[in-house]
Amino acid sequence: MSLLLLGLACRPDPGAPSYPDPEPWVVTDDPEFYADPLDPGEERLSIGAFYEGPADEVVPIDDAETHFYVYENTFSVQTTDDRWEGYVADTLTHGSLAWFGGGIHWDSPRDLSGWEALHLVVSTSDDASWDVGLTGGGVEARRAVADYGLVADGSWHELQIPLEDFAGADLSSVSVAFLIVGEQGETGDEFTLDAVYYTRGGAR
Repeated sequence: MSLLLLGLACRPDPGAPSYPDPEPWVVTDDPEFYADPLDPGEERLSIGAFYEGPADEVVPIDDAETHFYVYENTFSVQTTDDRWEGYVADTLTHGSLAWFGGGIHWDSPRDLSGWEALHLVVSTSDDASWDVGLTGGGVEARRAVADYGLVADGSWHELQIPLEDFAGADLSSVSVAFLIVGEQGETGDEFTLDAVYYTRGGAR
């Protein structure tokens, strides 16, 4: 069994939440705010982190019922104004351990079966071999971001992952809304994450 799988199987209580600023931005007409326009008919679900734009439904990170955890301090998070949307994005820097992982956890599972896709935008020059996923009905399902177009070229890449691709997870009972998992990396390896939300409808 790989160290990655072993670490995930034995994952302890992740401890204190780690998202640097759980308060949502107030969207204004400020020209410094980078808009991520909605397609006609598109709806969005914000999961309280990595997104500052409009949403039809928001589940904020309140550190009471919803949390962002960095598992075993395997990466750090810093904000940056090099962003895709909003005012800032978040740069995740590898802790140079045998694996890294983190996620947005909901104490009370939520029904996401009415949503169609997970949207995220990523930029990296270091590594495109990690996974994103979710946990539903106690089943963790992940997909490799490289399979959806991410390459380590330093450019922004907009990824759209159909929820049906998270096979095995019960979308009607989601307890981890967004999961990031990767293997060992070099000191200082990083990627920048922005515009993470769920979608349904629209042209995409």
